[in-house]
Amino acid sequence: EDIGTTNPRPFMSKAPVVPMSSPPSVEMTPPGSSAYVSPSQQDLANPSAVKTKRVKATIFADEEDNLRFVNLVVSHSLKMLFLVCSLTILITYLLFSVVFAAGNPITDDTYTYDIGDARSVAFDSFTLAGRDVGEQFQAALGMITGGAGLPSANVTEFKKMVLGGGEGEADVLANFNHRGYDYGLSSWSDAEIDGVASAYADMATSGNQSYFFTAAADAVTLPLSETGDFTYWIYEAQNGDVFSPEGLLVMDEAETMFTSQPDWDQWCMREYEDPTDPSSSYACARSLSALNAFKASSWNQTLAQSIMDRLDAPVPGVTPMPQSILDMSDDFDAFNGREVYQLLGFCTMFGLGCDIFSLPPFSVPPSPPVFSAADVDLMKAFAHDLDADFKAVTDLWDGTGNINDNPRDVSLFAAYMKELPSQAFKVDFFFDKDFSRANPVSAYSRSITFWGAPLLPQNLISSTAGKNEDDMEKITGDSRKKYVMDGTRGLFKKMEQIADTGHSPHINAFYFMRVLMFDVFITILANDGMFAALSIAVVYLYMRYMIGSWFLANVGFLEIIMSIPTAWFFAETVFQVDYFSSLNPLCLFIVAAIGADDIFVFMDAYKQSAYKGVEINRSLQSRMSYVYRRAGTAMLITSATTCSAFLCTVASPIASTKSFGIFAALVILMDYALVMTMFCTAVVIYHDYFEHPGVNCCVQCACVCCCPCVPAVDPADRTTAKARAGQLDEEGQDRITLFYKGPFTDFVLDPVRRFASIGALMVWLGVAFYFMLQLEPTKKAEEFLAEDHPLQRAITILNEEFPVASDDRGAKMYFVWGVGEVDRSGVNQMLDDSYIGKPTFDSSFTLTAACQQKIYDYVQEIRIDANNRYDAYVKTDATGMPAGESWL
Repeated sequence: EDIGTTNPRPFMSKAPVVPMSSPPSVEMTPPGSSAYVSPSQQDLANPSAVKTKRVKATIFADEEDNLRFVNLVVSHSLKMLFLVCSLTILITYLLFSVVFAAGNPITDDTYTYDIGDARSVAFDSFTLAGRDVGEQFQAALGMITGGAGLPSANVTEFKKMVLGGGEGEADVLANFNHRGYDYGLSSWSDAEIDGVASAYADMATSGNQSYFFTAAADAVTLPLSETGDFTYWIYEAQNGDVFSPEGLLVMDEAETMFTSQPDWDQWCMREYEDPTDPSSSYACARSLSALNAFKASSWNQTLAQSIMDRLDAPVPGVTPMPQSILDMSDDFDAFNGREVYQLLGFCTMFGLGCDIFSLPPFSVPPSPPVFSAADVDLMKAFAHDLDADFKAVTDLWDGTGNINDNPRDVSLFAAYMKELPSQAFKVDFFFDKDFSRANPVSAYSRSITFWGAPLLPQNLISSTAGKNEDDMEKITGDSRKKYVMDGTRGLFKKMEQIADTGHSPHINAFYFMRVLMFDVFITILANDGMFAALSIAVVYLYMRYMIGSWFLANVGFLEIIMSIPTAWFFAETVFQVDYFSSLNPLCLFIVAAIGADDIFVFMDAYKQSAYKGVEINRSLQSRMSYVYRRAGTAMLITSATTCSAFLCTVASPIASTKSFGIFAALVILMDYALVMTMFCTAVVIYHDYFEHPGVNCCVQCACVCCCPCVPAVDPADRTTAKARAGQLDEEGQDRITLFYKGPFTDFVLDPVRRFASIGALMVWLGVAFYFMLQLEPTKKAEEFLAEDHPLQRAITILNEEFPVASDDRGAKMYFVWGVGEVDRSGVNQMLDDSYIGKPTFDSSFTLTAACQQKIYDYVQEIRIDANNRYDAYVKTDATGMPAGESWL
């Protein structure tokens, strides 16, 4: 009939479907009986089965070229599915027994950095050396004191160890000297050794540490004398200045919320008159806030204006700075009172850098100094006067007055102070990075209210007696949280109202508080978890829609989930990969997508096999062998390329990235294996029991393992039998298959369209390549929340809109002497995630008096910073000086 048609379709029979006169008689025998024949085996009993040519049998295929594994699955589908499911469950149980035996199996991210980087080497050299010295000290102390042994015996032991040790005794002196320390113990007199040894013994038996530690270290902590928590407010002007009269009212509302409570003195951080006497008088610590200035108990505008005028004018009676010197300086355009005070502020306040005018460029021998001794005295007197006047103004910044009627006056005065190194530390915390004398407007501000610790006993929700440090901290935090969340006070409700974007048309407010942040993060995680669960549910439902079977969707989803613990088991036990990155659980989302795709490939091959002719469908074994080869090969290629891509991360120096790549590759491999076993078996069961459209969907959904009580589909109604009988029309294939076989193929085979498609692709690649060239390294911390989330907005403001202030917590940079480069030999973070090397020590280093003086001078050089070399790098401390410290 195809002859003469305008659009012939080869391989498609248009012969009418002739119904069978009567279905074959099949006697249904219960599963498990001796006469039971599996539904798939019944296909072979069909007398119309097509004979096929014989081939040479191999270890993988029989003489009919059917895969032996497929024959096993077809013959024992129920048993095979039960076996594979049981095996994965057993692996999961064994995995949990192994990895959870020692607690949290996820590796701590302490060493999530490139251990080969020079900065990492320096950091580990320092920290490992410190740990090693601490452990050696504790070990030596234990050997010396013997726990609670007799002091006389301990003194004897100590003397033995110091003087070289007796037979069988540890030579502590040699042990320490091996690490580069030279205490000179061998030259100590017996009296000196007796004194130290007795002190060790006394510390071990009676707890007396006076020999080693100062009394301050043993002082009792007074109630509420330390910082237990803080409330951090960040303000953002919606337009203009955050210190407008309307903005100041919102700030005052937020910051007096706690301090106006009648019992605030029972919760605030206290400043005691006598820090050693709990009965001495105290006051609550002031909030770190610009409101202290804008609500000063008294504001002397006349004095403030006088200070600013003197800073803008030359110092009376001082020789003008020569223009040649001004031209040499990058810091000064003029030499007025401002520049004088910038140079001498630390001198008059702290006695540091007073010889500044005897140094270049003010004094370059053999030329005479620019300023005479009389000029220097005048400038110092000028700076002294300014010190006193600044103090007179700022001492009244106590926040006890009313909001200043002219806030711009206060802002301008603060802008002048911000330019003076010895005064800037009093104001730099409160104003944004663009705030200056030329622009005395701040779009952002911040404040901190301090909560005290330890809490008063009556304010604790339970006793801390006998509790360890972690439990005590939790009880304290919960007690403080209960106070804030107490509905009768309405504090938390008020905080939420102020932080609402609709609270004020002038400024937005954001807050942090440690005891509340945990709940905020839990809420964020719960919301994110809901979206994560929703994404997995969408994959499951879409898989059910595409497959058309609840049973196959359930089994398919089961194998996707089980690929995670199976891969973890092999990584932990077979490959001995001990490092389990916190990124690894994200593989669930990767395998959900890839696993669903593998299932679609397998099911497409299965559905399309029904239209591949009688030869392919001569039996379910031959049909499934075809499906297994076709889908298995396609999935093997895609799975192999995906695994290879993930395994490229092995070249990464970052351990967490490397662990993630290895684990993801194993998950993809396990998913492939489970699709080819568990899901393949499920497809055979689906063919025998559920493929007929009349099977109830609830039965499919419930029978993940296929209860034997479910009746098998009549052999004549199975797709394999229908395909063998020529009862399937290609037009009955799914729409996606028909689209690709029809319109899509016609489009691709058309030469004009084909070349147009290639041209469009090349244009797209050109655009993509251009944008690829615009990529650059990350220059700021990655945002972990949505850009418009209040918490993320607050973090972004803190990170980007404020300069580094003296009250900010800076990053500590350590300079270490006597420590060698860490020994990385034997380090493999994948196999041992806790070992990153051994510390080494510089055996040539000796802490002599000259060496100590050199270290002391080095720190002082940074602190004084006479040439302003460290301004851009070293933050200032509470006194406005560059922050630096050492034990010397």
